[in-house]
Amino acid sequence: MCFDVLEHLLDPSQQLLQFYQALNSEGKMIVNWYFFKGFNQEFPFHLDDHKVVETFFHTLQSQFLEVFHPFCSQPGSYLAWVGRIAPEKGLEDGVAAAKIAGMPMKIFGLKQDVPYWEQICQEYPDAPIEYRGFLPTHELQQELGQCKALLITPRWIEAYPNVALEALACGVPLISYRRGGLTEIVQEGKTGFLVEPDSVQGLVEAIKHLDEIDRQACRQ
Repeated sequence: MCFDVLEHLLDPSQQLLQFYQALNSEGKMIVNWYFFKGFNQEFPFHLDDHKVVETFFHTLQSQFLEVFHPFCSQPGSYLAWVGRIAPEKGLEDGVAAAKIAGMPMKIFGLKQDVPYWEQICQEYPDAPIEYRGFLPTHELQQELGQCKALLITPRWIEAYPNVALEALACGVPLISYRRGGLTEIVQEGKTGFLVEPDSVQGLVEAIKHLDEIDRQACRQ
Protein backbone atom coordinates (compact mmCIF):
# COMPACT_ATOMS: atom_id res chain seq x y z
CA MET A 1 0.00 0.00 0.00
CA CYS A 2 1.45 3.37 -0.99
CA PHE A 3 0.24 6.16 1.28
CA ASP A 4 1.34 9.14 -0.80
CA VAL A 5 -0.97 12.04 0.05
CA LEU A 6 -0.78 12.46 3.82
CA GLU A 7 -0.52 16.23 3.49
CA HIS A 8 -4.00 16.30 1.88
CA LEU A 9 -5.78 14.66 4.81
CA LEU A 10 -7.51 16.49 7.64
CA ASP A 11 -6.10 14.13 10.30
CA PRO A 12 -3.07 12.33 8.81
CA SER A 13 -2.07 10.77 12.16
CA GLN A 14 -5.38 8.98 12.59
CA GLN A 15 -5.50 7.95 8.93
CA LEU A 16 -1.98 6.55 9.20
CA LEU A 17 -2.94 4.41 12.19
CA GLN A 18 -6.17 3.21 10.59
CA PHE A 19 -4.49 2.12 7.38
CA TYR A 20 -1.70 0.43 9.33
CA GLN A 21 -4.19 -1.51 11.47
CA ALA A 22 -5.99 -2.65 8.30
CA LEU A 23 -2.86 -4.31 6.91
CA ASN A 24 -2.36 -8.02 7.36
CA SER A 25 0.78 -9.35 9.05
CA GLU A 26 2.68 -9.50 5.75
CA GLY A 27 1.47 -6.18 4.43
CA LYS A 28 3.78 -3.29 3.64
CA MET A 29 2.98 0.40 3.75
CA ILE A 30 5.03 3.06 1.97
CA VAL A 31 4.56 6.53 3.42
CA ASN A 32 5.31 9.83 1.74
CA TRP A 33 4.44 13.37 2.80
CA TYR A 34 5.19 16.97 2.00
CA PHE A 35 3.94 19.43 4.60
CA PHE A 36 4.91 22.63 2.81
CA LYS A 37 2.81 25.18 0.92
CA GLY A 38 5.77 26.60 -0.94
CA PHE A 39 7.62 29.88 -0.56
CA ASN A 40 4.94 31.63 -2.61
CA GLN A 41 1.99 29.53 -1.42
CA GLU A 42 2.06 27.69 -4.74
CA PHE A 43 0.84 24.47 -3.12
CA PRO A 44 -2.33 25.66 -1.31
CA PHE A 45 -3.67 22.12 -0.99
CA HIS A 46 -0.79 21.10 1.27
CA LEU A 47 -1.43 21.02 4.99
CA ASP A 48 0.89 23.10 7.17
CA ASP A 49 -1.00 23.44 10.45
CA HIS A 50 1.87 23.16 12.92
CA LYS A 51 -0.21 21.34 15.56
CA VAL A 52 -1.39 18.70 13.09
CA VAL A 53 2.12 18.27 11.71
CA GLU A 54 3.59 18.00 15.22
CA THR A 55 1.01 15.35 16.12
CA PHE A 56 1.82 13.43 12.96
CA PHE A 57 5.53 13.28 13.68
CA HIS A 58 4.84 12.35 17.30
CA THR A 59 2.74 9.44 16.01
CA LEU A 60 5.58 8.35 13.74
CA GLN A 61 8.08 8.54 16.57
CA SER A 62 5.96 6.80 19.19
CA GLN A 63 4.35 4.15 16.99
CA PHE A 64 6.76 3.45 14.16
CA LEU A 65 10.28 4.54 15.16
CA GLU A 66 11.02 1.00 16.33
CA VAL A 67 10.85 -0.21 12.74
CA PHE A 68 13.77 1.95 11.72
CA HIS A 69 15.70 2.43 14.96
CA PRO A 70 15.39 -0.54 17.34
CA PHE A 71 15.32 0.36 21.03
CA CYS A 72 17.09 -1.66 23.73
CA SER A 73 16.27 -0.67 27.32
CA GLN A 74 18.86 -3.10 28.73
CA PRO A 75 22.01 -2.60 26.63
CA GLY A 76 25.16 -4.65 26.74
CA SER A 77 28.15 -3.57 28.80
CA TYR A 78 30.12 -2.22 25.89
CA LEU A 79 30.68 1.06 24.12
CA ALA A 80 30.53 1.91 20.43
CA TRP A 81 32.59 4.08 18.11
CA VAL A 82 31.36 4.74 14.57
CA GLY A 83 33.05 6.54 11.71
CA ARG A 84 35.79 6.60 9.14
CA ILE A 85 38.95 5.18 10.65
CA ALA A 86 41.25 8.11 9.93
CA PRO A 87 43.41 10.41 12.13
CA GLU A 88 40.95 13.32 12.15
CA LYS A 89 38.33 11.12 13.82
CA GLY A 90 40.45 10.53 16.94
CA LEU A 91 39.71 6.83 17.34
CA GLU A 92 42.78 6.33 19.53
CA ASP A 93 41.20 8.47 22.27
CA GLY A 94 38.13 6.24 22.32
CA VAL A 95 40.32 3.13 22.48
CA ALA A 96 42.37 4.61 25.33
CA ALA A 97 39.23 5.57 27.26
CA ALA A 98 37.72 2.10 26.84
CA LYS A 99 40.94 0.55 28.13
CA ILE A 100 41.13 2.81 31.18
CA ALA A 101 37.42 2.38 31.97
CA GLY A 102 37.68 -1.37 31.54
CA MET A 103 34.69 -1.42 29.22
CA PRO A 104 34.77 -3.22 25.84
CA MET A 105 34.20 -1.13 22.74
CA LYS A 106 32.88 -2.13 19.31
CA ILE A 107 34.27 -0.20 16.36
CA PHE A 108 32.24 0.30 13.18
CA GLY A 109 33.43 2.00 10.02
CA LEU A 110 35.56 2.00 6.92
CA LYS A 111 39.31 1.55 7.41
CA GLN A 112 40.15 4.57 5.30
CA ASP A 113 43.67 4.81 6.71
CA VAL A 114 44.94 1.28 7.29
CA PRO A 115 48.40 2.28 8.65
CA TYR A 116 46.62 4.51 11.21
CA TRP A 117 44.44 1.57 12.30
CA GLU A 118 47.46 -0.72 12.57
CA GLN A 119 49.28 1.87 14.66
CA ILE A 120 46.38 2.01 17.12
CA CYS A 121 46.39 -1.78 17.41
CA GLN A 122 50.12 -1.73 18.09
CA GLU A 123 49.90 1.04 20.70
CA TYR A 124 46.93 -0.54 22.51
CA PRO A 125 47.43 -4.30 22.13
CA ASP A 126 45.47 -5.08 25.30
CA ALA A 127 42.58 -2.69 24.75
CA PRO A 128 39.15 -4.40 24.87
CA ILE A 129 38.15 -3.48 21.34
CA GLU A 130 36.47 -5.38 18.52
CA TYR A 131 36.33 -4.23 14.92
CA ARG A 132 32.88 -5.01 13.52
CA GLY A 133 33.38 -3.74 9.98
CA PHE A 134 31.63 -1.28 7.70
CA LEU A 135 28.00 -2.37 8.01
CA PRO A 136 24.85 -1.50 6.04
CA THR A 137 22.68 1.03 7.87
CA HIS A 138 20.05 -1.42 9.14
CA GLU A 139 22.69 -3.79 10.52
CA LEU A 140 24.56 -0.94 12.16
CA GLN A 141 21.38 0.26 13.86
CA GLN A 142 20.71 -3.22 15.22
CA GLU A 143 24.17 -3.43 16.79
CA LEU A 144 24.44 0.21 17.81
CA GLY A 145 21.13 0.06 19.65
CA GLN A 146 22.53 -2.54 22.04
CA CYS A 147 25.59 -0.48 23.03
CA LYS A 148 25.91 1.34 26.33
CA ALA A 149 26.97 4.61 24.67
CA LEU A 150 28.51 6.05 21.54
CA LEU A 151 31.88 7.79 21.84
CA ILE A 152 32.45 10.65 19.39
CA THR A 153 36.03 11.90 19.39
CA PRO A 154 36.69 14.19 16.40
CA ARG A 155 39.89 16.18 16.11
CA TRP A 156 38.17 18.68 13.83
CA ILE A 157 34.87 20.55 13.77
CA GLU A 158 31.98 18.21 12.93
CA ALA A 159 29.07 20.24 11.57
CA TYR A 160 26.19 17.79 12.11
CA PRO A 161 27.29 14.15 12.33
CA ASN A 162 24.52 11.81 11.22
CA VAL A 163 25.81 9.01 13.43
CA ALA A 164 24.94 11.05 16.52
CA LEU A 165 21.32 11.32 15.40
CA GLU A 166 21.22 7.62 14.49
CA ALA A 167 22.46 6.72 17.97
CA LEU A 168 19.96 8.95 19.75
CA ALA A 169 17.10 7.53 17.67
CA CYS A 170 18.14 4.08 18.94
CA GLY A 171 18.18 5.36 22.53
CA VAL A 172 21.97 5.35 22.78
CA PRO A 173 23.56 8.15 24.87
CA LEU A 174 26.41 10.19 23.40
CA ILE A 175 29.77 10.97 24.95
CA SER A 176 31.35 13.57 22.76
CA TYR A 177 34.05 16.17 22.64
CA ARG A 178 32.67 19.69 23.02
CA ARG A 179 33.22 20.62 19.39
CA GLY A 180 31.12 21.89 16.49
CA GLY A 181 27.51 20.88 15.98
CA LEU A 182 27.71 18.22 18.66
CA THR A 183 27.39 20.95 21.29
CA GLU A 184 23.87 21.58 19.97
CA ILE A 185 22.92 17.91 19.70
CA VAL A 186 23.96 16.59 23.11
CA GLN A 187 21.78 17.66 26.04
CA GLU A 188 24.16 17.53 28.98
CA GLY A 189 23.14 14.94 31.53
CA LYS A 190 19.96 14.06 29.61
CA THR A 191 21.06 12.52 26.30
CA GLY A 192 24.76 12.24 27.08
CA PHE A 193 27.81 14.20 28.11
CA LEU A 194 30.11 16.76 26.50
CA VAL A 195 33.74 16.67 27.58
CA GLU A 196 36.80 18.83 27.05
CA PRO A 197 38.18 18.28 23.53
CA ASP A 198 41.02 15.75 23.33
CA SER A 199 40.58 14.75 26.98
CA VAL A 200 40.71 10.98 27.38
CA GLN A 201 40.18 11.36 31.11
CA GLY A 202 37.06 13.38 30.39
CA LEU A 203 35.70 10.48 28.33
CA VAL A 204 36.50 8.08 31.16
CA GLU A 205 34.70 10.23 33.74
CA ALA A 206 31.63 10.49 31.51
CA ILE A 207 31.54 6.71 31.07
CA LYS A 208 31.20 6.38 34.85
CA HIS A 209 27.93 8.34 34.75
CA LEU A 210 26.16 6.52 31.92
CA ASP A 211 23.69 4.84 34.27
CA GLU A 212 22.27 8.29 35.03
CA ILE A 213 20.95 8.62 31.47
CA ASP A 214 17.39 7.58 30.58
CA ARG A 215 17.74 5.86 27.21
CA GLN A 216 14.11 6.54 26.36
CA ALA A 217 14.76 10.27 26.75
CA CYS A 218 17.47 10.02 24.09
CA ARG A 219 14.81 9.18 21.49
CA GLN A 220 12.60 12.18 22.23
